[in-house]
Amino acid sequence: MATALGIHAECRSCKSWNNRSEYKLPQWLDNVPEKMIPYTSLPNLLRITANLRRYLDVHQERDAEQGGECERAARIRRRVRAG
Repeated sequence: MATALGIHAECRSCKSWNNRSEYKLPQWLDNVPEKMIPYTSLPNLLRITANLRRYLDVHQERDAEQGGECERAARIRRRVRAG
């Protein structure tokens, strides 16, 4: 469950995330309301996590095409460089 919520947060930190992304989000969550993710069945949770990983990939690719990156990825990259 924490993985699904973490990936969801990463999606929202992408520069390419916008109103249309929010509009499409229920499809990627298999129409499970966000606040119900912690209470969904394990098979649903696994499917939602896989869907969100694909959605994150889509947004990361868009950000890369636009010369940007997700905020969380940028923070991690800065920490690694700082040592």
